[in-house]
Amino acid sequence: MSEFEQDPSANTGRFRAFVERGEDEAPQARRSSVSPAMLIAGVVVVIAVIAIIVAVA
Repeated sequence: MSEFEQDPSANTGRFRAFVERGEDEAPQARRSSVSPAMLIAGVVVVIAVIAIIVAVA
């Protein structure tokens, strides 16, 4: 017989651990996205640039 016998339950356990870990990390990725203050600052900068371009033209 082969020395290496694969245990199907071990693969299932590894897969479940991978899926559960992936679900736990997804909310963290959303939290680390751009904060509302940075979003507002970006919008203000864009509006300021557009106003300057319109004023110069």
